[in-house]
Amino acid sequence: MLVIIPHPAEELKLINFQKDLIKNFNINGNVYYCHQPLWIELPFEELQANNKAELKILSKRIKNIVMENLQIKNEDIIIPVKVIFEDKEYRTELSLIHLYKKNDSESISPSLPSIPVSSLKIFRLALSIKLSENSQTITDFIWCKK
Repeated sequence: MLVIIPHPAEELKLINFQKDLIKNFNINGNVYYCHQPLWIELPFEELQANNKAELKILSKRIKNIVMENLQIKNEDIIIPVKVIFEDKEYRTELSLIHLYKKNDSESISPSLPSIPVSSLKIFRLALSIKLSENSQTITDFIWCKK
């Protein structure tokens, strides 16, 4: 599967943002935890690569990666992401935090803050494989600058 890995500077901003979200959402008995790794998966059949050369060809087609406002999806907090290619736009998401335990009583959720990263200018385009249900690894990658 193809994944986009943010530059370490943006990744650090997102990690700190995750921590702030957890602090704000772990109230009234709710328990949230961080999603890791902070990779944007591209699970689209037409986006395929098997080696570094094919990753380079694919990376040249990417024009922009735009991160939109936070959303709640199935009680998890995500960032919708648009990956804009020369000929097509793909919508995917970056999971930030997951709900582990919800308080049974009605509680007011905090408002969703603005995200610290609006687009990715430098990132890695990588091939990943799933080692197990909870484990993934990178087999090959290239750096991209837009």
